[in-house]
Amino acid sequence: MEIEVKCTCCSKGCMLKVDAENSTVTGNSCPRGLEYGMNEIELLISRDRKPGKGIGEPGGENLG
Repeated sequence: MEIEVKCTCCSKGCMLKVDAENSTVTGNSCPRGLEYGMNEIELLISRDRKPGKGIGEPGGENLG
């Protein structure tokens, strides 16, 4: 699964491409962005392992 996220570690606001399947982060212009992207990978993986805990699913976050 590959997603794009905006890094909020500094004022640059880099758009990161985070690939959870290959554990890669691209688009960062500093080491903090890489760490931010790797944390996003951990969140994606942990969310995929918890059935029924995703956004809009029973037991998950309600955005409405």
